[in-house]
Amino acid sequence: MAKTTPDSLPVGPLTGIASVLDTLGHDGAALLRRFGIDKRALRDPLAPSSIRLHGRILLAAIELSGKEELPLLVGGHSELENVGPVRALALNAATARAALEDLRHYAGMWYRGLNLALEEDQGYAVLGYTAKVEFPGRDALLSAYLAGGITSLRLVFGPEWRPALVRVAHRRPANLEPWARLFRAPVLFDQPRHEILFPELELDKPRGRTDAQLEAFLRRQLDALEASEPADFIGQVNRAIESQLLRGDCSNERIASLFGIHRHTLYRRLGEEGADYTRLLEQARCRLAMQLLTGTDMALGELSAMLGYSTQGNFTRAFCRWFGVTPSEWRRSR
Repeated sequence: MAKTTPDSLPVGPLTGIASVLDTLGHDGAALLRRFGIDKRALRDPLAPSSIRLHGRILLAAIELSGKEELPLLVGGHSELENVGPVRALALNAATARAALEDLRHYAGMWYRGLNLALEEDQGYAVLGYTAKVEFPGRDALLSAYLAGGITSLRLVFGPEWRPALVRVAHRRPANLEPWARLFRAPVLFDQPRHEILFPELELDKPRGRTDAQLEAFLRRQLDALEASEPADFIGQVNRAIESQLLRGDCSNERIASLFGIHRHTLYRRLGEEGADYTRLLEQARCRLAMQLLTGTDMALGELSAMLGYSTQGNFTRAFCRWFGVTPSEWRRSR
């Protein structure tokens, strides 16, 4: 397997952008060639490529087609074709929980630039998508993966399945009809994270007969691939911090409990890798603040509370320390 980087995605999903452009009467392959992606580059769909490249290509495709909803078309046509053996493992799973956990766990070997979280909150399962870095086209790319998540869930639950609610971390688009047609559920914009919500009870409903031998074979294959990848404890802690900030429960005890360790052990392990928990927390707050100020119209009071600041004034002072301007000034400049 080619070497991945912390902000990489497989190159394979770029073929989905080209295919949608072709159906709209444009030359998708020509667009990919503009960015240095030709047939040879696509021979191995799991080969790593920069998430920033995906964002730039998706923005170019939107401009070429004139269709703001193009990310939904891309995600709506995906069927887990770029996750290697994980697709077969997930579709063989006994429950939706097992399928989603396998996707979250194993697909992360290739989708390093994205965070996929599966959580439970007040009777609902919450499937959340975030990007690890800020880049042009981030909102469009996350919308494509949100749409792909719906397609994947319908592979697991059946084609008529629909979520209870969809949350989108960018501004309300001018045309809502494509969103309603794809998701078949209420869609809220200006939210902290791209999320799909559905009843928690659906996670553990039996999915029918499974092949134990196939599962064992695929799991051995994927475990061997995973064992060849270096451990990334700091990255795992970063993902946990961002996820818990968005859920409003980001105490150091909570983060440590997610790894089954005491907070002092968490501090020690981070220190051994040259990291500091307080610094990671501040960096996560900074990243999320930039994303939410740029991509949504969320009120500053709501945003500061979500990031764990006791008052909006404390958030403003922290933001001024980071960037030398207030959050309102920073938002207006963008």
